[in-house]
Amino acid sequence: MIDKSELVMEAKDIDAEGVWHYDGMDVVLMGTHIPVPKSVRLRGEKEYQQVIMMVAASDYVSKCPGCESNELDNTIILLTPFAKMIPAHCCNMLIWMTDEREYDGSNDA
Repeated sequence: MIDKSELVMEAKDIDAEGVWHYDGMDVVLMGTHIPVPKSVRLRGEKEYQQVIMMVAASDYVSKCPGCESNELDNTIILLTPFAKMIPAHCCNMLIWMTDEREYDGSNDA
């Protein structure tokens, strides 16, 4: 069993098929719950969110948001219900994004 507190996910370890290669194991990220940084959880969403979709980054961005490289071949975007993550191989950064929406408080519990 993997101790989640010791996991260190790096962009270089996530391939174009959405498989995370960690410590000799291959973890398919589609359907898996991944840790989302607190700075990205704008409305207090849960730390671990399920990857529900994967798309080609080049369909949505023309250059890497981290280093501005145009080399987006085999780069993907992993989507959870509340956040998006680009494992950018060009700069080995996990780039997190959210949709900016005006907050009206209507979804508060």
